[in-house]
Amino acid sequence: MGRRTSGRSNKWLRKLFLSGLILLKTISFNLRKFCRFAVGQILFEITLVMLVIGLSYLFTAWGMTLNAALILAIALTITVLSLAGLMWFKFNTRDKLKGELKIARLITLAIAQKTSREWDEYQDWLHDIMLYRQQLLNANQPQWQVSLITYWQLGKFAIVVVISKIKQVAANIRRSL
Repeated sequence: MGRRTSGRSNKWLRKLFLSGLILLKTISFNLRKFCRFAVGQILFEITLVMLVIGLSYLFTAWGMTLNAALILAIALTITVLSLAGLMWFKFNTRDKLKGELKIARLITLAIAQKTSREWDEYQDWLHDIMLYRQQLLNANQPQWQVSLITYWQLGKFAIVVVISKIKQVAANIRRSL
């Protein structure tokens, strides 16, 4: 016959098992993340070394001494790496609108693709919404309040535009019948 355990020890064992399972999952997730990082770093360093070796080989083939070729290859690799990093930074940080500004830009682009008459109708309203947003920010209102008010105004704007478009479609359908 097996030994019976009390309900209290079963709960304790279950909590211990779940805690261990959570700890194991966390460790394995972080270990995978670290391995991906380490492999990426090693591949990056190998690429840099290969670039320096290749450039120094090229420079020595052109008649340079080995020391001068290595110095020039390292300097050129650092320069190329710096320029690539700068270009990547500029590419990834330009025009990254977030939140309500991104929504306003999407609405503006959607309306701007239509005829100029529709754009003229709604451009002033969008301009007023964004101007009011800037005035609130200049008045040192909390960012969350400004975002909430801007989302609300953009939501009302989108609803009015959708309702007017539905009315236009319905009128066009009535005319075609």
